Amino acid sequence: MINEKSNKKVLIFSAYYYPAHKAGGTVRSVFNLTRLLSKHYNCYVVTSDRDYQDTSCYPGIVPCKWGKLGNENVFYAPWKWYSIVKLMKLIKQVDPDILYLNSLYCYRFSILPLFVIMLMSKLDKVVLAPRGEFSSGALKISAKKKALYLFYLRALRLYKKIKWHATSEDEFKNIQKKFAGVHITLKNDLVDFSEKINPDNWTDKENGVVKIAFIARITKMKNMLYCFDVFKMIPGTITVTFDIYGAIDDQIYYERVVNAIKELPANIKVEYKGAIKHSSVVETFQKYDLFFLPTLGENFCHSIIESLYSGTPVLISDQTPWRNLQEKNVGYDLPLACKENYVNAIKFVAQKKEPEYRLWRQAIHDYAIEWIEKNNNVDEYLKIFE
Repeated sequence: MINEKSNKKVLIFSAYYYPAHKAGGTVRSVFNLTRLLSKHYNCYVVTSDRDYQDTSCYPGIVPCKWGKLGNENVFYAPWKWYSIVKLMKLIKQVDPDILYLNSLYCYRFSILPLFVIMLMSKLDKVVLAPRGEFSSGALKISAKKKALYLFYLRALRLYKKIKWHATSEDEFKNIQKKFAGVHITLKNDLVDFSEKINPDNWTDKENGVVKIAFIARITKMKNMLYCFDVFKMIPGTITVTFDIYGAIDDQIYYERVVNAIKELPANIKVEYKGAIKHSSVVETFQKYDLFFLPTLGENFCHSIIESLYSGTPVLISDQTPWRNLQEKNVGYDLPLACKENYVNAIKFVAQKKEPEYRLWRQAIHDYAIEWIEKNNNVDEYLKIFE
C-alpha cells in the first residue's frame, strides 16, 4: 500500500461530479474513487459546471479555472468550452501520469479527450471505465452510433493501448468480448457511508401494506413501466404506496409513465417526489418497506447497496451484479420474463409483521456492512493506478 502521497498526477474526466446529484450512480462512483486517490496522488477532475439538465452552473464556482474541492483540483466548464485545442492545452498544463475516463461514448468527456490523447501519443497512460456501457441493454440504445464508434476504435486499434477498468464480472466479460487481448482490471465500485443507521428511524411495518420506493433516473433502462404491470396483478386486499425519486431523463418515457399511473387500480397509490441529493438517499430508504428496480441492466447500481445498508430489502431484476439475494435473505433478483414472481415477492413483504420485519431489516443492514468491508479493498484499487 502507498503510505505517503506520491507526486504522480491523475487527470480524471467525468461528465458530472460533486455537487451533482441528478446524473445517477456514476457521480458517486467517481467521487468515491477520487477521494481515495487524492490521499495518495495529485488528482485533477475535469467536469461540467452544472448538474444534469440544469441550465445554470453550480453556485459558488468559477467556471474554466482550477479550484480546490477537498484534496482534489476540479475544473468546472460549460459544455460549449470543450474543444480539441482547449483540451490539448489543459492536458499539457497538468502533464498527467494517468488519464482516467469514465465513459466510452460520452463525446466531451471520453471521445474528444481520447482523440486529443491519441494526437499527443499518450494512449498508454489511459485507464477507461465503461461504467455499464457494454451491457446488452445499454448497447441497444443508439445502437447504430455505438456500433460505428466501436468499428472506429477497432480500425485504428486505439483500444489496444488503453487499460480498462471493469467494475463487475459481466463488464469484464463484455470488454473481453468486444476487445480481445486488452489489459483489464476487475474491481467493484467503492462504497462510502459516513452516516450510521438508527433502527428507530425504520417505519413500523403495517400488515397488508407495502411502502415501495423507486430511486433512479426515469429512463427506459430503469424499466419503471414494468412496475406498473406488476402492480396491476396485486390483489385488491394489499395496499401499495409507490414513491418515485429521480430526475426525468427521458420526457417521452415519463409521459408513458404518467399515462400508465392513470390506469392503476385504487389500491395502488403513486407519487412522483422529484430528484433527491445523494446525502438523503439512505435516510429516504429507511422510510420504505421495499426498493423496486426491475432494471434492464446495471453495472453496479449504488442505490441497491444503499437500500441494503438502510435495512430495506430489494426487489430487482437479474440484470445486475447483485445475485442470489433470496438465498442471502436480503431481497430478490428475478428474471423479467415472469411477473408473477415479482407479485409473489410483494405479497410476501405485505404479510410481514413487526417485530419479525424489524429483525429482517437488521439482518439486511448487517449483510451490507459485511459486503462493504469485504469489497472496499483500498490496496487492490490503488493497483489500477500503479
